[in-house]
Amino acid sequence: MVNQNASEVDPKLDLGNFLGRSQVQFLIDVFLVRDFNKILPGTLKEYDKMVWKKIKNKFKKLDRKGRRECNEVMSKLTHGTKITKIKFKDPSVDTLFVHIVVPTMIR
Repeated sequence: MVNQNASEVDPKLDLGNFLGRSQVQFLIDVFLVRDFNKILPGTLKEYDKMVWKKIKNKFKKLDRKGRRECNEVMSKLTHGTKITKIKFKDPSVDTLFVHIVVPTMIR
């Protein structure tokens, strides 16, 4: 790299180079966002399918009490009841709800 005296540097040239590089980087970012917007919806749909398949399989494995406990909480949530803490009697139901909550955080 060549050191130049500050009086020798043309400020217009440096600003032009900077703006040119910034414009190129901006265009690259725009194209990346455009591509992500094309790719991600399909990826999220596939992820949702996989997660709901896991949830359904875990729900099928619950006993009657576990299913009842799960349905009670789901009913409260779908009717708008705010829940700040849930304590499940059945550890399998607890695991099931982890599989329900984590994908909503990802979205």
